[in-house]
Amino acid sequence: MTEEFIITNCRHCNMQNRIQKGKAINNIHKTICGNNNCKKNIFLTSEESFFEISSENYEHPLDKSALNALKKVPGTGTILKLIIKHTMENSYKMFLMQNYIKVTPNHLIFINDLVSHASKVLDIEKIPEVYVYQSPLPNAFTYGVDSPYIGISTSLIDLLSEEELLGVIAHELGHIQCGHVLYRTAAIIILELTSYFLSGMLGNIAMMMIMQALLYWYRCSELSADRAELLVTKSFNTFVNTTMKLSGGSQKILEMLKIEEFLKQAEEAKKMKEENLFNSIIVMSQQSKQTHPFPIWRTGHLKDWVYDGNYLDILQGKYIKRSQKDDQKGFRENEFKKSEDESSLINSFKKLLGL
Repeated sequence: MTEEFIITNCRHCNMQNRIQKGKAINNIHKTICGNNNCKKNIFLTSEESFFEISSENYEHPLDKSALNALKKVPGTGTILKLIIKHTMENSYKMFLMQNYIKVTPNHLIFINDLVSHASKVLDIEKIPEVYVYQSPLPNAFTYGVDSPYIGISTSLIDLLSEEELLGVIAHELGHIQCGHVLYRTAAIIILELTSYFLSGMLGNIAMMMIMQALLYWYRCSELSADRAELLVTKSFNTFVNTTMKLSGGSQKILEMLKIEEFLKQAEEAKKMKEENLFNSIIVMSQQSKQTHPFPIWRTGHLKDWVYDGNYLDILQGKYIKRSQKDDQKGFRENEFKKSEDESSLINSFKKLLGL
């Protein structure tokens, strides 16, 4: 296959550079301007911040459309924000403080440094608290409304390298920067309460559709957070390694895992799905009850963004800043006032379902 070349201007001296796209993607930190009087990094380095970056730059289109629909469902705004903030958020934080280990600049310093670094790169001023908890399941989560906090399991720390753990932390920070946390919590609450409030009104089939729609957005939100992860590590290979480990990694086989074989598997899975309509329906059915996309599809979505999206543009500093946008992400009182005045609950769910 012929190697693709791209023409890009140096962000320092503005000289045009002709570079191999694949080589640049795999060596972000070593892609240097060809101007002998410049010789500086064409792309932002690991130590540089995406100053005032808006999450709008890296949000996945599926996440955007599904979240906009979810925001219009009555109760996912002001009401749930108050409920979560004054009950569940405080209660759960008290649980964390009494059971888990809190990361501080003086305790579990290397994790604190990773969180600080990822926050700096994504230009997140309010660094969330982090807790480490004992679990055999490799996992990380983000919770909270006004002051989100991150939980990391011990088995995840044992399984991943420092660079990979940095990526997972950046992934959780991406959820925060995209304004996902409130709505992910809202989705969980709605899923739990739907049967109680709506069983008599819409029937079991409608409830199942609503739950599927909520889970669909939940999965879509992971695709945006994956992109935030990549902006911090600047290494697609690190993402693939992490995904492989979470898919089927153990200490005995870690050295045997091969990125190229996993990507080949992803292509085979894609072809299998696209062979016929029946296979596509099977895949949709298999994913329908999951909160996270299948690892193969996450890898495919991110690869498409890296090679065909605006990934390299962002790394050159070509992105929309928060100060340039009026419609900031996150909680906005007037937005929810409108959505909660909608006349029909059924119409709101139709929008959520894309009908």
